[in-house]
Amino acid sequence: STSPNGFSESTLKKIDDLDDVEKSYPSITKYSLLYKGKIKSSRQPFKDKISFVLMGINPSVDRELREYKLQKGRFLDQDGNDLLIEEEFAKDNSLKVGSVVTVLSKKGPTDLKIRGLLKKVGPARQENGAIGFINLKNGQKILAMDKKIDKADVKLNKGRDIDKAISTIEKKLGSGFEVQRPATRSKDAERLMKSIKIALDFFGLVAIFVGAFLIFNAFSMNLAERSKEIASLRSIGASGLQIIILVLIEALILGVLGSAFGIFLGHYLASAVFSTMSGIYNSYLGEVIISKQSILTAVSVGLLVSIASALYPARKASTTSPIAVFKGHILHKSAWLEKRGWIIGLALITVSFSVVFYPEQSNFKITLMKTANFAILAGITLILPVLIKPLSFVVHKLLFFVKSSKVASRNLSRAKLRSALTISALLIGLVMVIGIEAMNISYQRSFEQWINSSINIDLFIRPKIGYGLELGKTVPMDIGMEKEIKKTKGVKEVTPVKFLQAKTAKKEPVTIIASRPEKSRIILNYYFFAGNKKDAYDKLEKGNNVIISTALRDNYGYKMGDSLSLKTTAGKKKFEVVGIVSDFVSEEGSVILAWQDLKSYFKTDDVDVFDVDIRKGYTLTKVKKNLEEKVSKHGVFVMTTKDINRQVNKDIATSFYLMDAIVLIALIVAAFGIVNTLTMSVMERKREIGILRALGSYAKQVGNLIIVEAVIIGLIGSFIGIIGGLLPLIL
Repeated sequence: STSPNGFSESTLKKIDDLDDVEKSYPSITKYSLLYKGKIKSSRQPFKDKISFVLMGINPSVDRELREYKLQKGRFLDQDGNDLLIEEEFAKDNSLKVGSVVTVLSKKGPTDLKIRGLLKKVGPARQENGAIGFINLKNGQKILAMDKKIDKADVKLNKGRDIDKAISTIEKKLGSGFEVQRPATRSKDAERLMKSIKIALDFFGLVAIFVGAFLIFNAFSMNLAERSKEIASLRSIGASGLQIIILVLIEALILGVLGSAFGIFLGHYLASAVFSTMSGIYNSYLGEVIISKQSILTAVSVGLLVSIASALYPARKASTTSPIAVFKGHILHKSAWLEKRGWIIGLALITVSFSVVFYPEQSNFKITLMKTANFAILAGITLILPVLIKPLSFVVHKLLFFVKSSKVASRNLSRAKLRSALTISALLIGLVMVIGIEAMNISYQRSFEQWINSSINIDLFIRPKIGYGLELGKTVPMDIGMEKEIKKTKGVKEVTPVKFLQAKTAKKEPVTIIASRPEKSRIILNYYFFAGNKKDAYDKLEKGNNVIISTALRDNYGYKMGDSLSLKTTAGKKKFEVVGIVSDFVSEEGSVILAWQDLKSYFKTDDVDVFDVDIRKGYTLTKVKKNLEEKVSKHGVFVMTTKDINRQVNKDIATSFYLMDAIVLIALIVAAFGIVNTLTMSVMERKREIGILRALGSYAKQVGNLIIVEAVIIGLIGSFIGIIGGLLPLIL
């Protein structure tokens, strides 16, 4: 049903009477809070709280549909205040069969006794295990849904066409209901992963980029070590092509091994992503499945990158003169890429910046932006060979107090391409550090600025501390609390707010934000990109009008004066767009609706948040304390704007933990690249180092020379890394 209050059980009969339907299975699913033990005082709800979901089921039939594996205790009866919970969740929270816990519902705190523990399979996987099952009759009672349910799973008769059955059920029930396949519901999880996927796609390309550098350096070093062996092969008649094929076969074997390990580690990383996101969103996102296509893509990319990265060292080895090798006089010839590659690099960067002027805000532009960011990194890498010498000279001047800096800077210029690739690997790691940290800070500051500039609210009352990422996962409050709050000493105004997930007639997902316009116009201070604030709120009070967010405008193209059709409990209803504002509530887009329209069209007046404005002469601390004494018996919380900002910052920081791990991997790979480069540099300069030692240089002095080279690489990489990190952010 499109109503958050569910629909009548009598609807099940309409479904069961259809020829296509074998049986329907009713249930209720509501978000809640769980408190360990009974609440003994009005202050206790602020301690030992756990995010939790309650699911009311019909015990006599639900086991036919869903897989419940009971580990301890007994299953539910048709009556009673019994609860089933997942065994790992119980263990983590020191709960067992027979424990009494308190859950929060619309009617307030309610005691339940744990009757059984379930294995984490089937429905017990939902919400990452933070879910409890009660019998449907008790669920309707404590969740204030008398003779109502909010979902019915339908099992069709064998051989029935699913799409046809969906159409039949929709016609039978009317527009106030939504019928969908179970697979369609996974789109919600896909939307949760959308933003993280964009970042992971980009960093995946960067990881391949860095890996290519490492393979290049590894083969360059390996072939340098085997220069006499290759020279011997050339001397006895091996052609240059045969040498290239020999090296590429080695690269092929390396690619196969790397791809195999990559698939294994990729599965582990995917599991880590799902585990992290499940924890953040308190949602079960499904099992990690690696398809044949994914394996084929991974192997293909692995082989292609390995062969492409080894091609240049192989060609170089095939053209090296055997006589020069045996005499120990191998000269580094500047390749075309070293001398002219900067032209391609500059062109890549220029074209990348032109993406900014692409007019359309769409998924295609996001793809262009990712490609442009990658092209910028490639462009910087191609420009680096011509910059190595001047940059090394600058760093040498900065390190004037280090005696060996001049020699070290010249050594880097001897193999410009190799040095450039090593520095590129380092700068890419630094680019990732800067980019991720910039996104983290940007999200936090943007949300904080939006809260401080748009919402002039002194205090919030809600049944859950979470905000932002957990929007909508709240226990609804009774509108009757409004009078109780209004009578609290120090309270000037109180405004109920309801968040509701809905869809447009075109099935576009939106978030409804309903409040009383006459009060929210005073408390809220939205920045209007289109429309006038006074006129917009005047029209909102009259009804059948909406104010939309810029996200809805950008995602779906709605503008001032357009007719926005929403699927409501009362059917499809059209609303005129009378204003467009900046709002952070939903990525898909949000719709600000009048409270009377919420009641009329969505058949509810439940409250998610009460916004409170305090009287002059009263402090936040004092009024907050007064409210806590008044409403804590309902199991709800009183928060300031700072409390919400603190929670949002925590959620954002948690979501970036995985990114930090990826950055660490990139930096480790870059470190290997530096080790390879310096090792190869030492191997090529054995004669020089031997002469230095023969002339009286100490081992420590030679070691310091290599360390100074590493320092120069680090300084150049850091300098260009900062520039490279800022360029994508400008895009």
